[in-house]
Amino acid sequence: MGRIIVMGLLGSHSSSLSKEYKRCKSFLRLALVCSAVVASLAVDTARAAAVQFWHPWPHAEKSVRTLAAKYSRSTGTTIQVRAFNPNSYKPWSAEQRPDLIGLYRPTKRGVENLVKAGRLQDLQREMGSGWYVVFSPNMLETFTIRGEVRTGVYGVPLTGQVHLFVYNKALFRKARIEGPPSTWSELMSYGQRLRKIGVTPYAGGFGSNSPPLAAAYERSYLGLHKLSQTYFGRYPYTSRDWIQNLSLYPEMRRRRFTDAASASMSGVAAIKSLLDGRVAMVFTDPSFESIRGAYKPVFASWGVFGAPVDDRAPFLPRLPGGIVEGVVVSSRSPRKAQAIAFARWLTQPDQQIALANGASSIPATSEASSSPRLRPHLRTFASVGMRDQAIDMRIYENPRVLGTFYSGVRRLLAGSGTPSAVARQAQAARKR
Repeated sequence: MGRIIVMGLLGSHSSSLSKEYKRCKSFLRLALVCSAVVASLAVDTARAAAVQFWHPWPHAEKSVRTLAAKYSRSTGTTIQVRAFNPNSYKPWSAEQRPDLIGLYRPTKRGVENLVKAGRLQDLQREMGSGWYVVFSPNMLETFTIRGEVRTGVYGVPLTGQVHLFVYNKALFRKARIEGPPSTWSELMSYGQRLRKIGVTPYAGGFGSNSPPLAAAYERSYLGLHKLSQTYFGRYPYTSRDWIQNLSLYPEMRRRRFTDAASASMSGVAAIKSLLDGRVAMVFTDPSFESIRGAYKPVFASWGVFGAPVDDRAPFLPRLPGGIVEGVVVSSRSPRKAQAIAFARWLTQPDQQIALANGASSIPATSEASSSPRLRPHLRTFASVGMRDQAIDMRIYENPRVLGTFYSGVRRLLAGSGTPSAVARQAQAARKR
């Protein structure tokens, strides 16, 4: 009887319970939808709060991501990293612009153009608070703009490079040369001694219209001011300074230091010839190590030296180099302070060493460049060359004029023409 009563009671309320169940089920569905929306909003909020860092350094992607994760853990500021192939890298035209933008081998002219377009944040105030002193000499020059409209520092160098003479120590010993030359005259005399043992003293670089070795001595004979004035069209190639500089090439040929064929070899071919013992000297940057490691990893008999002083020139030679990896802050970023803080953190010694080792470039800061934790070949190039590094001013010259000028240099190395004739041809190319 009791069982029947209970069943009856349940039966009488079954319709009501069914409605309650449906209402609860709808409420649960609504709650799930709401929590999904809240979670999605939280993700979007977190993404909006994160510093967006884009860079075109696929060769250093692992190092960059590791450093970004380390920074996020230690500060609570999320750094979202996106790596791009340099050929498809278009941070300025993207709908969602990054806050911090990586540049690969930036030039001063390229930075000037971005500043004129109003795309870069000026960091002069931050640099003036003691940041600038950590960098190696001249490393900030690419990002430093001096003009009537805008003056400031518009980026942060992270790594750099410099060109040095790399020489085969075994060949020097065989020619009874005790060590690197300190003067131009010694350099030329070494060439004659190396020829006697059947070795080409110098090769590489002059096949292009911006040979690195040429830049070192153009700076020595002209100085920064006259060099700049030349490339801006205000100082002629036919001047006495330029003709004296051009006279170095007939001297190179006469002293058998090099010749047109050897000097015009590609950088890779010249380095391989040095490793094979056919060439004694090349003028190159730290990429030498990657070629050595791939081509002849057991070869260890090499050293470096800077550009020897030419006593006839009014200035000391400067070693062409510049920034390899650098960053700029977007002027439109809503997270400028966070982006600048991360960029500054990347210039501290531990991060500099990690990034430089990962990118196989030289740290932009002095302390990191001398660290024993830096890869040996990078430390070698840094210790010898970074103090005398200078940016290549030839970016300001018309490529057609450079082509005419260095075509003439190659003729001088081949024994054809005169320095005065080459100078006149370069000057004439400017007027076309």
